[in-house]
Amino acid sequence: MKESDTASSAPAPSAPTKTKRFWNWKLIGIEIIVIALAIYAFLRWAPRLPGMAGFAMALLGVWLLSREFRGLSINSKAISLPSGRLGALPILSLRRRRVHPDSLRELTVAPRWYTFQMVHIQGEFGSELLVFQSRGQRLRFMNAVERICPNVQMYRRIQPMKAEN
Repeated sequence: MKESDTASSAPAPSAPTKTKRFWNWKLIGIEIIVIALAIYAFLRWAPRLPGMAGFAMALLGVWLLSREFRGLSINSKAISLPSGRLGALPILSLRRRRVHPDSLRELTVAPRWYTFQMVHIQGEFGSELLVFQSRGQRLRFMNAVERICPNVQMYRRIQPMKAEN
């Protein structure tokens, strides 16, 4: 038996999985503005109640910014996403979650919330709401999911506009 024969029978190393990241720059910008205004309020009215409220808002803003700045990432091993969004105010993410792509079952495009694109993601882990800054970013995410998990069902809640004849 030749040495080259044994080398060819070994399994080939798998290609590294490329991670796609999605950041919501609109949301990050809003949070930075809120933090700046809260710091201004703190510096302006420091010993009084409005100053202390500004300090609390700045801390809350930094916490929310740190949660949003990690963004959403997807590869063939895991989807890391902000979760725990409130229905009335979906720009606030209360926690993070990592799910395996195989547990993903369905993506549903929801109506826009102001200028943000919304997607409900469902699977064995339950249901989460994702917020994207633009339609293009939402489509890139859905294309990445389709490449990684071709069996995931994708739906639209809004009927496509019909062309007038």
